[in-house]
Amino acid sequence: MKCATGDRVIALGELTGRLGERDYTVAAYNVFRAPGNYASGDRAGRENVANLFLSLGVHALGTIVEPSLELRQWLQNVYEAGDATGAARSQSSRLATVGLRARIDVGRFELFPSGGYTTLGRLAMTDGAGLPVQASLTGFHVGLVVRALH
Repeated sequence: MKCATGDRVIALGELTGRLGERDYTVAAYNVFRAPGNYASGDRAGRENVANLFLSLGVHALGTIVEPSLELRQWLQNVYEAGDATGAARSQSSRLATVGLRARIDVGRFELFPSGGYTTLGRLAMTDGAGLPVQASLTGFHVGLVVRALH
């Protein structure tokens, strides 16, 4: 794994509230990294990751069920390996994930099981010959958060 140096700017924001009996969340972040160098000395181009998350919490059956949508784009300027003077080329990766989370009260604990599926995902990369290609990014994820109550 290569580690890149370069100035970074991170911006994030979140808006939460209620629409009638439903809770909503709108969250976004943007991470920008200026050009720099990898630990190997190779040039690292600028990168920008933008993310948007939307959810709506529905109160049902004594709990909260929260469907969500997350959209992300990763824009990179990349150089050919070992190229000290050539121009960068741009490549873009993106994904869209739909998810569902619930809250379950169990004694002195709150359980938050969740799952999601990345439906539209493309990862920009290079093939064995060094040519730009797009790889598919799809699949399921599951999670469980446990919060202890006082």
